[in-house]
Amino acid sequence: MFRRIQLRPLLIAVFLFLTIGTVLRLLPQNTPGKTDQAIPSSPAAPEPTVPPLPAGNPEPELPRSLTAFDSWANSYRANPGATTAARLAEGLALARARREALKELIVADPEAALRQSVPYGVRRSLPSAVQELLEEPVNAAGRYEVSIACGFGEEGHVDAVERFASIDDRRLNAYTYGRRLDVATKKTLSLTGIAIDEVMALRDQPARVVPPDEAAARGLPSGAVVVEALGEVRAFASREEFDRFAAALIADEEAPGPDGARAGGATGDVGILSSYTEGVKTLLYIICDYPNLTGFPASVSTISNAMNNVTSYYYEASYRKTSLVPTYVPMIIRLPRNGESYTNAFSTLLTDAVAAARAEGYDADDYDRYVVLTDENSSNISYSYAGKAWIGSPGCHLVEPYYTLRTAGHELGHNFGLYHANYWRTDSDVPFGRDSLVGGYVGSANNAEWIEYGHRFSVMSGQSTADMDNRTAHFAPREKRRIDWMTSNVVATITNSQVIRLYRFDHINATQGPQAVQINRTSSDYSGNARQYWLGYRRAFDAANGWLAHGVQVDWCRTSYGNDGAVQLDMTPYSYDDNSGSSYTDDNNDKYDGVILIGRTFSDTGAGIHVTPTACGGSAPDEWIDVTIHVGTFPSNRAPSLTLTASSTDAPTNAPLVFTADASDPDGDTLAYEWDFGLPKLLFTNSLNQTEVTNRWSTAGEYVVRCVASDMKGGRASTSIVVRIGTVTVYRITGRVMSNGQPLENARVYTAYTNMTYTGSDGFYQLVNLRTGSFTVAAQKNSTNLTAAFTNPVVLAPSASDRNFGTTGTPAVIVETLDGDISTAEGGAGDSYTIRLASRPTNTVNIAFTFDTNQLALTPTNLVLAPNDWLTGQTVSIVAVDDSLLESQPHTGLVVHAVASADPAYNGLPAAAASVLIADNDANAPPAVAIDTPTNTAAIVEGATVPCSVSASDPDGTVTQVVLSVGAEPIAAWTAAPYETAWTGLVAGTYLLTAVAWDAEGASSTSPAVQVEVLTDLDSDGDPDITDPDDDGDGLPDLFEEEFFGAATNGVASLDIDEDGFSNLSEYIAGTNPTNALSYFHITVASEEEAGSVIVDSVLGRLYTMQERDDLMSGNTWSNVSAQINVEGTGGPLILTDPEPKDADFYRMQVVCP
Repeated sequence: MFRRIQLRPLLIAVFLFLTIGTVLRLLPQNTPGKTDQAIPSSPAAPEPTVPPLPAGNPEPELPRSLTAFDSWANSYRANPGATTAARLAEGLALARARREALKELIVADPEAALRQSVPYGVRRSLPSAVQELLEEPVNAAGRYEVSIACGFGEEGHVDAVERFASIDDRRLNAYTYGRRLDVATKKTLSLTGIAIDEVMALRDQPARVVPPDEAAARGLPSGAVVVEALGEVRAFASREEFDRFAAALIADEEAPGPDGARAGGATGDVGILSSYTEGVKTLLYIICDYPNLTGFPASVSTISNAMNNVTSYYYEASYRKTSLVPTYVPMIIRLPRNGESYTNAFSTLLTDAVAAARAEGYDADDYDRYVVLTDENSSNISYSYAGKAWIGSPGCHLVEPYYTLRTAGHELGHNFGLYHANYWRTDSDVPFGRDSLVGGYVGSANNAEWIEYGHRFSVMSGQSTADMDNRTAHFAPREKRRIDWMTSNVVATITNSQVIRLYRFDHINATQGPQAVQINRTSSDYSGNARQYWLGYRRAFDAANGWLAHGVQVDWCRTSYGNDGAVQLDMTPYSYDDNSGSSYTDDNNDKYDGVILIGRTFSDTGAGIHVTPTACGGSAPDEWIDVTIHVGTFPSNRAPSLTLTASSTDAPTNAPLVFTADASDPDGDTLAYEWDFGLPKLLFTNSLNQTEVTNRWSTAGEYVVRCVASDMKGGRASTSIVVRIGTVTVYRITGRVMSNGQPLENARVYTAYTNMTYTGSDGFYQLVNLRTGSFTVAAQKNSTNLTAAFTNPVVLAPSASDRNFGTTGTPAVIVETLDGDISTAEGGAGDSYTIRLASRPTNTVNIAFTFDTNQLALTPTNLVLAPNDWLTGQTVSIVAVDDSLLESQPHTGLVVHAVASADPAYNGLPAAAASVLIADNDANAPPAVAIDTPTNTAAIVEGATVPCSVSASDPDGTVTQVVLSVGAEPIAAWTAAPYETAWTGLVAGTYLLTAVAWDAEGASSTSPAVQVEVLTDLDSDGDPDITDPDDDGDGLPDLFEEEFFGAATNGVASLDIDEDGFSNLSEYIAGTNPTNALSYFHITVASEEEAGSVIVDSVLGRLYTMQERDDLMSGNTWSNVSAQINVEGTGGPLILTDPEPKDADFYRMQVVCP
C-alpha cells in the first residue's frame, strides 16, 4: 500500500525538518484544543479560526469505532506497563477500524474528522504499531486543484466539484469546509490537515497554530504564536504579527488565477500579483480523438465559428479588457489511450492531450488558456458531463457537441475563476425565504433552495443555447467584479440611505457608473451564510424582456464570492410560476420577470434594507434606472394611507377603465406606487410608479386591481378593487388574514401557484374568476404558512366568504374588546367582547360563563368554539340588568370563563375574566335631615349648656355623614346615629343652626334653619337680664341704679358716695337718696306725750321692725317690740309704738327689703 511504501522516507523528513524543510511534512500533530491527555470521548472544541457549524447542522454522531478506540487509548495510557499481546492486538484491531471510519468521516465531514485527529501527546504515548495506523498529519506547500463537471441538466450528465492536493508525487483527494470551499486552483497552497491513504481533510485556514505543549515537546522555535504553514514552522513574536501573515495568505488564496505569487520572509509577508483575468489571452484549441473512436464529427471551421462567438462575448462583456486569441491545432490529436480510459480521468485526459499536442509542436505552456475537445459515443465512451474545467486555472474539456458559447464560454469562465450562476428556488413569498410548504419545490436540507445553474441571465448558468449563444447573457455583476472586469469605482457599496442612478452594465461601451450596487445584509440567511445583495440593470435582453428594462435585477451572494456563486432572486415570486421541480430550468418564466419593477419596494425588514426603483431613462450605452435605497430600522416611521377608486367596476371587454390612487403619508415621505391588474404574465409599463392609470382587459372575467403605496422604507398601504369584464359566470372566495387579532397586510392567498391574490391593509383578500368546483385555499406571509379557520376544500358555487386565515401561537384563550373595556348601562346600551383561540384546536372548545345574573345578562350564556372558529372566535353580547337598586356609579360585574375540551392543549386552560362597567340608571333620593333640639326661636340664657339632637334618614340608601353647624362653623359631625351633642360656651346673640346629611351616593340635604336667641345674664344667676331686676346681683335694683347712678350696673352697693354714713345698699333699703348726704335713714320720737312711739319715713315694699333695749352700755342684744314686727311701709311716715314702753328704753328700726 502507498502508506507503507512512503511512510518511512517521509518520517525521515521529520528529523531533517528544521534544516531542509521538505515540501511534505507528515508530523506528529496535536489538534487544536487538545493537550497531552486522554483522548476525550466526544470531539474537542474546534480551533478558534474555524467557524461553528451553521444552525441546523448539529455535530454528527460519531461512529462507534472512533469512540471505542478512544476508550482503549485512554485505558492504555493510564497503565501502559500492563500491556499484553492480547491488549495490543485489541488496540491494533480498534485502530484499523478507526482508520476506516475516520477515512469515511474525512469525505463526509472533514471538519469533524480534523477534530478527531489524535493529539501529539497521545500519539507518541501509544505503541508504534498503533501509531502507524493513525492518520498522517500534513503540513505542506503543494498544488491545489479544483475541477467542476458541468452536466447542464443533460440526460446522464452530472455536476460535481472535485478537489485535489498534490504534494511532491502524491495526489490526494482533498475535502475541506468553510472558506476554503471557495478557494480555486492554486499552484502553491498552504496545505495543513490530516491524510489517510488517498484522502485528505484540509483545514479551512492556511496555518495551523501549534499548542504550546506540543511545540515544547517537539522542540519547535519559541514565540508568542507558533504555526505550521506552507511546509514550514514559523514562530511569531506577537499575535498581531501572525494575524498579518495569515491575512496575507488568505488574500493570496482569494486572488484570481492559479499563481498567487508569494514572497516569503522572516515576517511571512505575502503579496498578490495577478493579471490573470485581463489583457490578451492566447488560447490553444486541441481537438482530439481516440484509437477506438477516430475522426471528429464537426469541422474546424464549424468549431472556430462557435469559438469566434465566445471570443466576441469575452471582448464585449469585459468592456474590451479581455481578448481571447485562439490557435487551433490544425490536425486532430490522437490520444494515447482508448476513449473509455478517460471518462473518469479528467486530469489524465488533459495531460495526455497537452502532451500529444506538444509532440505536434503546439505547447499549451506557451498559451494562457487551452481547450480540449473530444467526441463520445453512446456505448463505451460516454462522459458524465458536457464540459469540465479547472476553477481558476487554465484547462477545460468540452464534449461534442457542447462547444458553443453556452458551454465553451461557461467552462472558460471557470478557468477565469468563476463558479456557477445559480437560483434561489423557494415556495416562500419572500424571495430569499426557505422552502417550507409540504410538497414544496425542494427538500428540507440546509440551503436546498440553492439551484445550481438556475440563474436566468448569466453564461455561468445552464440556460438554453439560444439564450446564452446570442451574447446577451453577460456575467452577473458579482461575477464581473470577481474577475475585475467591473472595478470597484463602478460598484456602489451602500451603507446608508440614498438615491442611486444605476447604469446598465451589459454593453461593451458602458462607461457611466455605478454599474452595480452592493448592499451587505446585517444578518445571515437561515443557513448561517452572510450575504450581499448585488443590483444590476440589464438592457441586452430588451428585445425579449421588458421587465429587465424597467426594473433592477437582484442577485445575492456570500460575502466572499465562492462556490455558492451569484444567486438570482425572483423579486416577483409566483408571478409566472412553475408548480413543481427544482432543476435549473424549472421556474424559468418566473425568473424572466423577476426584477424589482419601477414603483415597487422590496423590503428585507430583518436586515433593514429597502430598495425601490423609481424611474428609468437614458440611451444606449448609458441607459439608467434610479433606485431609492433606505438602510435602517426607522422605528418611528408610520405607514401611509391609501384609497383606490375606479371609473367603473363593470365594463365590456377592451373598455378603458381609469384607476386613481389617493395616498398620503403622515411623515411627509415621498410615495412610490405599484400596480397589479390580475394579469401577472403581462407588463404594464404605463402603470409604473403612477397615481392614475388606465387599463383594458380583452378577456371576460373578474380581475383584482391592486395598488400598493410605499414610503420606500418599510411603510406601506395596499388595497384592491374587483372589476368585472364582459358577461361571465364566475365566483369568488373572500376572507381576512389576521395575526394576533390585527389584519395582516400583503399575505399571499392562493388556490394554485399562479391563482393567487394578496391581502390589503385591512387583511381582506378576494380570489376571483373561479369556476364551479372544489378549491383548496392556502395562505402564507414571510415564509410562514398560515392556518385556515375553515374547512378545505371550498366548494363553489355559490361564492364563499369568511374563509379566514391566521397565525398560530401557543394554545391560549384570548378575550378581546374593541376599545379596551366593556361598558353597559341599566336600561341603556349593551356591549360585547370576543373570545377566540390562539391556535386551531383539534376538537371543540367549550367555554362556560359564571356571572351575577342580578347584574348582567349574557348572550349566549356559554360558548362552543369549533376548530374553525379559532381565529375569529365568537362574540358575547352583554346588557345590564335594570334593577331598582341604587348602586355605585359605575359599578362592576365580572364574567368568569371556564374552558373544557377534548383537545388536551385546551382542556382546563386558564382564561381571563371579563370585567364589565355598569352605569346605574336609578335616581338617587337625597337624605332627609332636621334639627330636633333646640327648637326654632328658642331663648337660652347666656352660659347655659344646650342639648342638640338631629334626625336624618335616607329613603333609598344609607346616611353616611351628618354635620351640625352654627352659622358657617361646624360644631359636630357624625357618621352614624344617634346624632346628638351638647352646645356649650354660649354668649349673648342670635344664632342660626343648620344640619347637613349625605348618603352613600354623595347626595346631600340641609335641614331647615333653627334660630336661637342667647340672652344676657350678667350676674350668671340663670335669670336673663331682660327679666332679672338686679342684673349685676349686687342687691341694688336696676331701676335704683339707673335713677341715682345713670345705669343699671353703675352703682356699687358697698360704697357711700354721699358720705352720709350709709352705704348705697343701705340707702336703697332705707329708700333714701344715696347721692345726697342730707337724705339718710333716721327715726324720730312721735311725741313726748306718747311714750314708746317713733316715726320713720317708710317706703313701700319694705318691712319695718321696731326693736328695743334698756341698756346701751352692756351687750348688744336688741329685742323686737311686740306687734311691731315686719310692719309694711306706707310710702310715708310710719308710726310704730311700743305697747309696753319702759322708762329707760332705747329703740332702733330694722328695715328689710324682702
